[in-house]
Amino acid sequence: MKRILFYPFWALEGLFDRALAIVGSITLAQFPQFYSQYLQRLGGHLDEARRIVTEYSETAASFNLSLQEYVGIHLTASNPILQSTGTIIDNSLARLAALENSFQALAEGTLFNRWWLFIENLDPAIFRQTCSQYTPGLPLTIESLIYALAGLLITWGIYQVIKSTIKKLFYKFTRSRSITNSPGLSG
Repeated sequence: MKRILFYPFWALEGLFDRALAIVGSITLAQFPQFYSQYLQRLGGHLDEARRIVTEYSETAASFNLSLQEYVGIHLTASNPILQSTGTIIDNSLARLAALENSFQALAEGTLFNRWWLFIENLDPAIFRQTCSQYTPGLPLTIESLIYALAGLLITWGIYQVIKSTIKKLFYKFTRSRSITNSPGLSG
């Protein structure tokens, strides 16, 4: 009798299991597409940073100064306006270096370490911009198939752990209720 009552739940659980696996596969299969769009956006930021630093370098050269000398003059000036400009130039140089390092690391990433390099080199502002403009796709590459399989396995594994935990808790609860409600213990 119990089996008949629980059959609809088992059928729904099976559908839920498969739906989660599909969602996990599709979600992780999007990573190569997202990675590509993030890398393009990162490249745009890098190009802009290079353009800004080139302008400062050309200005410094017009005064027969190196860029470092030009920045140093600004930073050591008694005028706070010039000091703030020196700070801006210094920050631009640091930003350029960070963007170049991130871009190089991500561009050279392999199939197996891309996700980790992505996490290590993540720029929150560029990430948010990429998310806001992200266009999903279904890339039909070996890489996307591997990520889809990983998504399926990860989602299925998490679901099985959660399901197993709930079953154990439910079993403990029903077992403790049946022991406390048994006629021999009510004395």
